Amino acid sequence: GTISLAVGILLAYNAMLLTVTARRRIVASLHMLGASRKSIVASLVFDALILGLAGSLLGLFFGDILSRYIFNEVPNYLSAVYSIGNQRVIDPQIILLSVGGGILAAVAAASRPAINLLKTGSLGAFSKEGSESTKSPSSVPNWRLLVGGIALVALFTVVSFLLPEATLVGMATLILGIAMILPPLIKYLLLAATRLSGRTNSPALRISVGELASAPTRATALAAIGALAMFAILAVTGPARDMERGLGRLQTNIYSNADIWISPRLEENSFLAKPFEHANISKRLNRLSAVDSVWIGRASFLDLNEKRILAFSFSRTVRFPIAPSQIIDGDFKLATQRLRQGGWIALTETLADERNLKVGDEFSLPTPTGEQRFRLAATTTSYVWPSGVLLLNASDYARVWNTRQASALMVDIADDTSLIDGKAAIQKVIGSSSPLAVKTAEENRAFSVAMTRQATARVNQIADMVLAAAVLAIAAAMLGSIWQRRQRFWGLVSLGMGSGQLYRTIFYETGVILLVGCLIGMVFGFLGQFFTGRWLHVTTAYSVPFEPAWELAFKTLILAIVLAVLAVILPARFIFSTKRVPSLSQE
Repeated sequence: GTISLAVGILLAYNAMLLTVTARRRIVASLHMLGASRKSIVASLVFDALILGLAGSLLGLFFGDILSRYIFNEVPNYLSAVYSIGNQRVIDPQIILLSVGGGILAAVAAASRPAINLLKTGSLGAFSKEGSESTKSPSSVPNWRLLVGGIALVALFTVVSFLLPEATLVGMATLILGIAMILPPLIKYLLLAATRLSGRTNSPALRISVGELASAPTRATALAAIGALAMFAILAVTGPARDMERGLGRLQTNIYSNADIWISPRLEENSFLAKPFEHANISKRLNRLSAVDSVWIGRASFLDLNEKRILAFSFSRTVRFPIAPSQIIDGDFKLATQRLRQGGWIALTETLADERNLKVGDEFSLPTPTGEQRFRLAATTTSYVWPSGVLLLNASDYARVWNTRQASALMVDIADDTSLIDGKAAIQKVIGSSSPLAVKTAEENRAFSVAMTRQATARVNQIADMVLAAAVLAIAAAMLGSIWQRRQRFWGLVSLGMGSGQLYRTIFYETGVILLVGCLIGMVFGFLGQFFTGRWLHVTTAYSVPFEPAWELAFKTLILAIVLAVLAVILPARFIFSTKRVPSLSQE
């Protein structure tokens, strides 16, 4: 939410910056009509307030529609354990922040000519129609802006390393740092591009670079929209994919314990915490020639330090009584040996930290049969349960919870029996009408992967909306710019420029600067991905192994450029389809 809000405000700000040239023209027109400086400033500020309020209210309207019809379903992985209703809870604070941020962004960007006017005290800078004064105090990027932006990025990096839990709060600092770095960086890149374009034989490239160089505010705003969209997508979606990968390793470890799993139907009980009587079933399964061995898994929820944690256990002889990919502190082989021995447990790292426990420490644990003494074999991630997990062997679990019931039976198929035949034999023993499900390890893993993807689906949808908003902002602004400059483009056509060259000019002007912005956003996006993933691990104890989301970045880059260019060029064809160009007096 923090990232989305900050990025949304800056996207709105940069989208409004694309209208600065038009507003300068308005200032020049008002001056010619005899308006005073005070009246001009008041007009611009009022216009910005109306635009900001209208845009914010429109955004809330569409947000309400998305909330009602797209994000209205409660994920199964939550409803399986918690009793969650369908009522919507709307925090007034979020509405105030959204509206206030939208208005602030619009006022800050749309009032830029007014601010320049107040600082210079002169209307001369606005008298030339279509010009963008590169000498106005607020529009010239300088080394101080660049140094300030780098300092903010460095501050965010240091604070996030030392205080990972403050990462999301500090994310606004990183986003502000990016916004400060972009103007001087784009300025230097435009200077380099201007020199390089002089060496090319492409008129379209020279003209597009010239157009961008003559309007640095528009160039910076276009690049900033691409950079912020890329940053937000990587910083939000990247950690979610890292978490999917971490959970995938966990699922592989767990379901490698047996060929066939028998448990209450997973659609109703995704956390294997619903016990059932297994003695008769286990005896019948052990008699089957297709069955090599039968193991027991037990699980339930336990209230510990006002948290509802998941306690689960496997038989001593299973392959992975503790998942090797989820160990944070401790040796896998030694921890496995200790869990099989009994009297040892593994705890989620956050739960161990709350009790100041180190591997090997002895401590007391409240259980259904009273306080029990254990020693800590290892600290782990939270597996699949954010509040934390407790792992012990099935014998200790039966003694401490005073139960012989099982939450799952794990069956290994005999070497001379195929998995399909083994499953069929087991299903015959269980019965087709039984409340127990018989699934292979791969079927269980596929179901778990689907549950994980359901948990991260919202994140992917948010990333898609950020990309769509960026593309629409770029398309709308560029079309407005093309419409305002259509006389100039038609002049080029009258001088002999073909339609192909004209559209290439628009492509270079939109696509190249967007490419630059997205590449800059990619660099900072990976930084955001790393620290957001680190924050996610610290706050939820999930396994979030960092891996730069290169595939996501390049797919987003290509998609953003293609969609933005198409959204600009297709309507531009309509604009230039008429042979009659209206004169300035008719506009």
